[in-house]
Amino acid sequence: MSKHFYIYYSYEEFGRGYIGSRGCKCLPEEDFKYYGSFHDKTFKPTQKIIIGVYESRKDAYEAEILLHEFYDIARNPHFANRCKALTTGFTIEGVPINKGIKKSDEFRKLISESNKRRIVSDETRKKLSENQKGRKHSEETKKKVGAASKGRKPSEETRKLKSKQMSGEGNHMYGETHTPEAREKIGAAQRGKTISEEHRQRISEANKGKVFSEETRKRMSEAAKKRCERKRLEKLHQAQDTKE
Repeated sequence: MSKHFYIYYSYEEFGRGYIGSRGCKCLPEEDFKYYGSFHDKTFKPTQKIIIGVYESRKDAYEAEILLHEFYDIARNPHFANRCKALTTGFTIEGVPINKGIKKSDEFRKLISESNKRRIVSDETRKKLSENQKGRKHSEETKKKVGAASKGRKPSEETRKLKSKQMSGEGNHMYGETHTPEAREKIGAAQRGKTISEEHRQRISEANKGKVFSEETRKRMSEAAKKRCERKRLEKLHQAQDTKE
């Protein structure tokens, strides 16, 4: 069965309209249940007019482009279209989608809950990881990110949630250890760095009142001993180089 391609205008009785193109196996006038692929839930059309019928999808699409351009639907408040058809696809130029609109706490909560239920496959995670490899932010972007983050203090609830997410199996390093090569790279990146007095004070304030377990104390002690030993060896090597 061949398809019929047509341009339609669906509209509310005393409101806005919507111009679109459509391909269907039935006759256009029998396709009365379809009113458009709009995303605006406040737009509720009840009527539809068939503007023209075409032999191919390409012809119908070209006609749709002309009508979108003629009525300037991107800026025309009488239309519910949220994007304008182009020869290369669609554009939202001129359509104020979410611009300047503040999301309500209820809306933010719904999005948050929706994202929590999302299950990302290992394949997708791998693709996302590969896509980010080698990418470097420009100095300008780094400054913008830093400026946007300054003064932000996560709530106690957020802190606890992040802590829970990063604990146990939720941690990306759960059950794994850094290779000697990776440890050397981390060490090399940290060597020579000096912590400001303000930073030291913040660390001190953050650790006040904390009670570490015996296992944690043991790890911290071993790490401190290794640091001291490494510094001692570095000094010995420097002294030997100076003598030579």
